[in-house]
Amino acid sequence: MHSHRQGLEAITKPTFLTLSAPLTIPWQDYTVDSQGNVVQELSDTLAVVSRSADVSGSLLAKTDDDTQTGAPKDGASSVDGWTIDAMTFFQGNGENDLPHLIGADKNDDFALIHNVKAKVIAATEPTTPDPWASYTWRSAKEVFRPAPFTMNDGGSTTLTGSFEALPQKTFSLDYKGSLWNALLSDTPSPDLYTAALEVSVYGEHGAPSVARGGYASLARLDIDARVSDVNTLVLPGDYAHEFSYGNPLNGGQELARIEFTYWVVRTLYWPIGTHDIAYTSLAGSFILQAPVSELSGAPIKPVVGLPRNVRVNGEPAPMDTVTPHVGTTPEISFDAPALGSPDSYKVQIANLSEFQTPEGDEDLLYSSIGFILLSGTTTRVKIPEGLLEAGRFYHVMVSAIADDKGDPAAPYRRSARFASATTFTGIMSP
Repeated sequence: MHSHRQGLEAITKPTFLTLSAPLTIPWQDYTVDSQGNVVQELSDTLAVVSRSADVSGSLLAKTDDDTQTGAPKDGASSVDGWTIDAMTFFQGNGENDLPHLIGADKNDDFALIHNVKAKVIAATEPTTPDPWASYTWRSAKEVFRPAPFTMNDGGSTTLTGSFEALPQKTFSLDYKGSLWNALLSDTPSPDLYTAALEVSVYGEHGAPSVARGGYASLARLDIDARVSDVNTLVLPGDYAHEFSYGNPLNGGQELARIEFTYWVVRTLYWPIGTHDIAYTSLAGSFILQAPVSELSGAPIKPVVGLPRNVRVNGEPAPMDTVTPHVGTTPEISFDAPALGSPDSYKVQIANLSEFQTPEGDEDLLYSSIGFILLSGTTTRVKIPEGLLEAGRFYHVMVSAIADDKGDPAAPYRRSARFASATTFTGIMSP
């Protein structure tokens, strides 16, 4: 299901918007003094959303970015001549990933959102490292809705008006971190490299099913695991807090999403390209999504655990080496999770290749080359012929999915309620 109109026109060349509008809240931007001391550690973001034109996007105000000029400085009470390249700012989410033009003749809606960043510090400093002791989050506080306008591919458009304060509502977070952390006992390696938690609230234009198209980020916080003085990884534990945010959308629904990502200790793989030895890290995750009305004020706890004991041709594929000679059609099997009853499983194959960073260093890139959807009672599948090639390196991710509207025959239909837990194999080669 799509929320956008038909006949979208893609932006194919630099296309600029120039913004001039007073703010109701002064702009915050990361700032250091002449001695290099941080005097402002917070940076606000500008978000864009259009339902009919399938536009989303977010950016920081930068003065050293060739895709924008005239960005607001820290403490600015207005946006004055901020020129932004829509080709890099806009993102499509529906029928393609291209940025799209806005057209008054198409009755396209358009809104720019000022997301304000804030810092939360515990009233009493904990005696041991605690990810919740100090963290930042951002939320929608004001919106700029210019008069209808039409963009031309490669052209420039000036937008004037004023930001208006958004009425605020509350999301009450009651995160049961101890329950999520307990599920890590089923990770493919006991040696965690790090972990991170993201809690977000966003507005989208579909209801009750999620529509493919533009959406607006309304609130978001990111927490990283800490390392204690005895080199122990400290994960985000149980925590409760109330967050305020606004919503500029008319209609649709608000969804809350919790994503807990974990990385295993960096793993050794066999030579690729010019390397004699190289390392990488592999990541899995837990995701929970539901309408805000169901998660705000309720205990946020996991619904489904990790698939266990993932095997390649009946044998483990460990993290500290490469599993060789698996063939081009290996069988992937696994045990059901200890928590929950999955509606389906997703087996995804990722290709491992090298690329060169802008600094000239060689790094690794994972790219998905295919996936297989299984019913919740099927825990064994052979990778089809034609996906794996001799001489290449791969790894497999297996997700347990609990989805009240899920249908393996319609993999692109999205539900408002969704839960998953993803694990993985080590690296293997045909």
